[in-house]
Amino acid sequence: MYCGAVRPRHNGRGRRLGESNAAPGQQPRYPRRPLLRRNRVVGLVYICALAPDADETSQTQQSKFPKTDVFSHIEVVDGRIWLRPEGTKYFCGDLSEQEQKLVWATQGVPKPDLFEAKAGGTAWKSKPSWYIVGKNDRTVHPDLERFFAKRMSATTYELDSSHVPMLSQPERVLDVIRAAANAAQADGRKAAPASGR
Repeated sequence: MYCGAVRPRHNGRGRRLGESNAAPGQQPRYPRRPLLRRNRVVGLVYICALAPDADETSQTQQSKFPKTDVFSHIEVVDGRIWLRPEGTKYFCGDLSEQEQKLVWATQGVPKPDLFEAKAGGTAWKSKPSWYIVGKNDRTVHPDLERFFAKRMSATTYELDSSHVPMLSQPERVLDVIRAAANAAQADGRKAAPASGR
């Protein structure tokens, strides 16, 4: 499992959960709660995410559910999809106005063909998964999120949030990541061979 969350270190810098803490050239020392086991993904945490199967696209899955409000507030400019300023209330409406402006100013701008691309692989078919549904998501329909979570047999959490609970409810999201890490660690202990005497 690899998560982009950052936890503080003693020197004030951050480290991504699951990153090795070895110096260059040294054998990696894995954190006490590894999300990566010897650089092998052991589980997945989805946060209000699209999760198409290998032969599906995000667009084919989204078209099976009601269109969300955010799609009335985007435009394609210079070959990229941009969220218009008034669309932030549909993307991250549970943030303050100042935070919404920051999200808008720093938005990722995907290419339009992203939604027509096939995933090419589906790790959720072979890895334990956890899924956070944003009950007030107006970007990915919450029922589509529930569909993905159910299909992947994910341990599912529902939060009263927009599309970005990692910003509006970071502690709740960290609780899910910690629960996933603890479960992955417990599974790793069960799978580890007993040492001989």
